[in-house]
Amino acid sequence: MREYQVINWANYSKSSANAGPFDSLQSAKDYCKHQEEHGAEAQSWEEYSEIFECDEAGNILNVYYFVTH
Repeated sequence: MREYQVINWANYSKSSANAGPFDSLQSAKDYCKHQEEHGAEAQSWEEYSEIFECDEAGNILNVYYFVTH
């Protein structure tokens, strides 16, 4: 079974909020502070949300990024 972890980044790494595990990508996305899907370059933004999709062993399978425009 896959699980999803969310990090809502604010002001780079100085302030972030972690949540999870969630059992679906949609429930994890609903928790994200930022909603517009974006590529990995979102990490250069001051604020963005990140979802980690993990397998049963905790290995990262996918990473999704979201920003606010």
